[in-house]
Amino acid sequence: MNATNAIQRLSARKISMVLIAIFACIAVGLLMALQIPCVPVICFLAFVIILIVVIEHPAYLVSLLVITYPLEYSKTFFPFLLLDKSIDGASVSIIDLFRLTALLTIIVAAFLSAKTFKSIRPRGHVALIMALFILYYAFSAIIISSDHKGSMIELFRLIFNVAMCGAIIYLLNNQKRIELFAAAIIYTGFAIGLLSIFQYATGIYIWNSALTISGMNRVNATFGDPNILARFILEAFVFYLCVYKQHKIVKLPAFLAFPVYLLALFVTFSRSGFIGLLFVIVILGVYGVWRVNLKSSLALFGCLVIAGTFTLASKEFTSRIGSFSSGISAFGARIALINTAVRMFIDHPIFGVGINTFQSCASMNYTNLLPYGGNYVAKSHTSLLTIAAELGLVGIILTVALFVSLYRLTKKISSGSRLWFIGIASWVSILVILLSSQSEGRLLDDPMLFMLSGVIVAAYRNFTRKPL
Repeated sequence: MNATNAIQRLSARKISMVLIAIFACIAVGLLMALQIPCVPVICFLAFVIILIVVIEHPAYLVSLLVITYPLEYSKTFFPFLLLDKSIDGASVSIIDLFRLTALLTIIVAAFLSAKTFKSIRPRGHVALIMALFILYYAFSAIIISSDHKGSMIELFRLIFNVAMCGAIIYLLNNQKRIELFAAAIIYTGFAIGLLSIFQYATGIYIWNSALTISGMNRVNATFGDPNILARFILEAFVFYLCVYKQHKIVKLPAFLAFPVYLLALFVTFSRSGFIGLLFVIVILGVYGVWRVNLKSSLALFGCLVIAGTFTLASKEFTSRIGSFSSGISAFGARIALINTAVRMFIDHPIFGVGINTFQSCASMNYTNLLPYGGNYVAKSHTSLLTIAAELGLVGIILTVALFVSLYRLTKKISSGSRLWFIGIASWVSILVILLSSQSEGRLLDDPMLFMLSGVIVAAYRNFTRKPL
């Protein structure tokens, strides 16, 4: 009993800081013992210092999640838990600064929940669907999958992302904290945009310099894939368009933000990014954002003309957009992968072939359908078809139910309120992820989907004053 009382008297903040200190000592010791170059060590130490500061204000952890999300380059900092693949000749780990931040966010939220005797388990349709997803992933990994190791990895990834979503909902318990999230994504997107423009102008790559092999100077900043970079910049741009006139926390002037976001998006030369931008312009018009922010619409039009003129003059843009003139062949090997996914779904319509087994199943059973004689196998590059192939009709139904539930929550927030603008920004950004993933492929395994879902639920709960 005395031990229980002692634990209850301990500050969750102090416990978290002790955990950070212990973790930092172990991690830095490992990095030095393995003779890792000094730059990753310095970056990691700076990250730990930031965490110690952030822990004084736990809600800032959610903003730190946004800041570390683009830092995929940090996968090269950790010489353990390495993946089979490498990028630009560099080994990459399953660990990166974002996942460390997410883990800390989950731990801190759990301690705060235990301290206040307040359940961290959110209720509602979104929570129920995510729980059903976890159960179905487990069923698919254990019963359906032919690659149990790969399926279990995907199951644990989902559990981790859902736990992160729950922690975000718990920590964003007032409007100011939700506004901090919006500010974080806006300013982080702006900073990554500046880096992208610098990279295009100088040709200096932080990593994955293989992007220049084809003679096309596509930027990736701190991401591994230019398409994911384009997606993130577009998400930040959506938040800026929705909230910068409604929330004083955002001080970034439009004459700086618009050119940077648009130029950075254009120099990714991501076809899905270009299509996504057109989609955003239309969907924000449908939601009436342009009527509220009339100056934004005029500024956007002007910057589109400037950025568009600049980009049209580049050979990369001509090459990327010109590929559409060749019709369906512009999609190259993806057509064969899409055909493979459709065949898998026809053969296994109810439960699919098993989560995260597209590659192994295609290599074993559908080699004749694969491009390049089966030497090129990946996801189908079309997320909904990958879900259909791996999870069948059950997976499609759960995915649709999740998106419908998030839409319904967003719709319940009063139109025109400050939380509504953040809710709409989150919902439109989720639609951007959905649209982009039909070309790039990353949907249910994108942590940003779960972060934005958590923001929508938190905004709804703060608007309705419903407890967790």
